[in-house]
This record gives sequence, C-alpha cells and structure tokens, in this order.
Amino acid sequence: MLESVAEYCTLVLVRQNVIEEKEKPVYLYGFALFFSTASSILAMLAISVLTDNLTNGLLYLTVFMALRITANGYHAESYRNCFLMTNAVFICYLLIVNFVPDRVFNAKANLAPVLFCIGYIWVKAPVEHPNHRLSEGRRRRNRYAARCIVLAVAGILAGAYYISCYYAAHALLVTLYIVVILMTVKNKEPVEQSGQGGSRGA
Repeated sequence: MLESVAEYCTLVLVRQNVIEEKEKPVYLYGFALFFSTASSILAMLAISVLTDNLTNGLLYLTVFMALRITANGYHAESYRNCFLMTNAVFICYLLIVNFVPDRVFNAKANLAPVLFCIGYIWVKAPVEHPNHRLSEGRRRRNRYAARCIVLAVAGILAGAYYISCYYAAHALLVTLYIVVILMTVKNKEPVEQSGQGGSRGA
C-alpha cells in the first residue's frame, strides 16, 4: 500500500519534470519512509486521544522520535511490520505508565537504570542498520545530537521528580527504557543474493 502511494507520488514528480528518471529510487524511498512515519505518528496520536492519554502520548512522541532519529536502533523488515511494531510498543508504554504502581518508578530505585541508559546512549549512539550505513560526518552529527538530547531528557527527568511532576517523570523514564531496548535489538545482516533491503521505520 505505502509502496504504491510512494510510487504514484514519484511518478507525478517525474511527469511534471520536477525530478529526473534516475532520481526515482531516492524519492520512492523518501516518500515511503515519510508516509510510514506519518501514519505511525497519526495512529499513536489517535490512540492517545481515544484513551485520554494525550499528554503521555506527546511526551513519548517528542522524546522517542528525537532519540530514534539520532540514536537509531532496530528497524522492522517491512513498512507494515514497522507500523504494527511501533504501535504495539506505544500501547505497551501506555499500559505501563497507566497501570504499573508508582512505587516501581521511585527515583532512587531507578537511578542506576537511568544512569545506565544515559551511558549506553552516550557510548553506542548511533546504532547503524546493516542495510543503511552512515557516512562518518553523519555518524558524528547523530552522536552529538543523541548525546545532547539524552542529557536534556535526563535534566528534565530530574526536574520532574524534584517538583513532584510524577506523570511526566514516569513517561520519560519508560520512554528512555524503550529507546535503549530498541538500540540493543540487532537487525539481521543483509542477504547478499537478494539485493533487497533498506531500513524501514521504527
């Protein structure tokens, strides 16, 4: 479905002489990735509104998307699987922040895991997809951005606990854990003979 829409949009650009024929693969990938990401975000926002979790949803999306773009991590093998996995992870996040007892998110109890997450992102980001290697310049920029973002998140998390804004603190905490888990899951190495691949969304 997404591939068909992406192909249609690309063909329109070719017919209008906006792009050249040789540029089609780049635009096909770009359109497919854009529509995949947009559909996932819209679905998560819809779930947030329908479950009265808009604040939790916005906190998750802001931090999750910022770190996923820069720190990277596991990617599903197709856009459909990406959509399903992204929303399944989001639903799990909402279940955790809404139903896990507050004492589990105690600041002292989570200090060591949070420090581990910050250190892990600091050292490992960006995690590269085997089918989508980064240039050295892009790798440095992503690493710098990921480090800045995770330090900002850590500061906001500490501030939220300090002023007793626990719903925000718990949302940020769980989001940070999810990002690190996705960074640790390994993608399969590309199969040489197939000639297929390319990183998908979340």
